[in-house]
Amino acid sequence: MKWVQEILNNLSTIGVVLVRYDGEQGSYRRPTTHQCVTHFLLVLFSIGFLLYCIWEQYSIFAMAIYAFDDATFILSTASFIVAWFVVPLVSCARGDRLIYTLNNLLENDTDLSRLHAIQSSVRMSYRKAKWFGRMIQYESIACCLLLSAGYTILYSFQPEAWYLYLTIGIYLYEDLCLSWLFGFYSTIMMHCVDQLSYAAQLLQEDHAHTLDERVRVFCKTYERVCRAVARSFFEYTGPVIATFCTLVMFEGSLKLYHVYDVFIRGVNEIVWTEHMLNVIECLWLCFDVKKLFIVMYISGMLQQKVEETALCTRHFDDYRLQNTRAAKQIQKFLLKNLHQKKKFSACGFFDIDNTVIYMVFSSIVTYLVILIQFKQLETDLTQAGDGYNVTSNVSTVQP
Repeated sequence: MKWVQEILNNLSTIGVVLVRYDGEQGSYRRPTTHQCVTHFLLVLFSIGFLLYCIWEQYSIFAMAIYAFDDATFILSTASFIVAWFVVPLVSCARGDRLIYTLNNLLENDTDLSRLHAIQSSVRMSYRKAKWFGRMIQYESIACCLLLSAGYTILYSFQPEAWYLYLTIGIYLYEDLCLSWLFGFYSTIMMHCVDQLSYAAQLLQEDHAHTLDERVRVFCKTYERVCRAVARSFFEYTGPVIATFCTLVMFEGSLKLYHVYDVFIRGVNEIVWTEHMLNVIECLWLCFDVKKLFIVMYISGMLQQKVEETALCTRHFDDYRLQNTRAAKQIQKFLLKNLHQKKKFSACGFFDIDNTVIYMVFSSIVTYLVILIQFKQLETDLTQAGDGYNVTSNVSTVQP
């Protein structure tokens, strides 16, 4: 699992995952307290600066005139702050679950490698997961560079205050961190899929002298992936995925509302810089949806592979298993796992599978309708303002 260690080193460099590999002990462990505190202070600085930007840019007078637009911006920033704050909080509070997951994967690799040395007909290779993890990192960097180029071109024609550039840099840094983090989640799940595939292949091999060992390794691998790895891993990733889903739902509804607002006002009445800003924001939304889709798709693959691996033992008919210890292990395995449907959830909020994508899109449409209704209400109140004097709780007609 050297390639997993490389990914973890990259994530530790940008301060997302607080786990490191101890070569002397041959296991994963927490980093030093200094690294944890430094990362947490960096996140607090980013959050504090974004709150300062809100205070600096939006006065009470502006809120009174553009209440709807400013309120949506503040809520959007708040959703980002919550999603960004959850990442270090989970890394510190639930880092032991990730360490437990990675150490169990190491034990699976050790058992499968030892059995593979005896039976060389099954070729072990984690090439797909390895290249997938690297591709996600390179693709995330390319997306951030594309967005940075877009903002650079935009603000070269439309200069803004200095703090706006730093705000965009914080957002791009957060996007890169979340892209690498979600890519790491998907890579770990692909690694679990590969381990289950190799365990099932080894079980079907025709080597009588290793029959008991093959059955033992198969049952142990399945048990670690389904109970030790999956349960601890999704307990670790659940809060991050849940808050990110909320962020995507809210951001998606806002971006679609901006597109709707452009359509209502007319394309010709809007300057090209605003069109470019809308394109960049919609492109950013597509990148966020891509992160979520990959995690849900790979999670569905893992769930399907778990079910297929359990079913493969039903067709494992070997006369040598009659009245043996291996036969008892297979029977015990079937009784425990065959009729139990495995589901992976985000801390019990929802199941992490393809159905989340439909839930997100339906929520985006619902929030979009609500935003349009609120905007229409604000427009009606503004148009009626000439004939009414609005006080704190009572509206009286002007003389």
